[in-house]
Amino acid sequence: MKKSKSNWRSSNWRKGDERREEILNSAIEVAVELGYKNIQREIIARRINITPSLISHYFINMETLKREVMAAAIERNIYIIVSQGLGNQDPQAVLAPDKVKNKALNHLLGINGSKMRLD
Repeated sequence: MKKSKSNWRSSNWRKGDERREEILNSAIEVAVELGYKNIQREIIARRINITPSLISHYFINMETLKREVMAAAIERNIYIIVSQGLGNQDPQAVLAPDKVKNKALNHLLGINGSKMRLD
């Protein structure tokens, strides 16, 4: 049975979304392991066996990818990345909900619970 054009496009969009998510997740892993400032196309590409230029196809530049990494870190409560963003005055990290910022700072300081607060 032959796929119609609309089914083919839908299938390709889904594959594209999956590839984009794979790149984002790899970038998050790099940020956790090597630091948010050390996210590089070459490292991400090597980890998921793609070319660095394919990353540019899904994320127009590294700034865009880093913004999406920070947004995902805030949404997924990946405090190690958020704390690095706060330390570098990343605009998204600075504007994150107070609860996330508090936990990120506590993570950075090695404090469990909510002992230090931003008020």
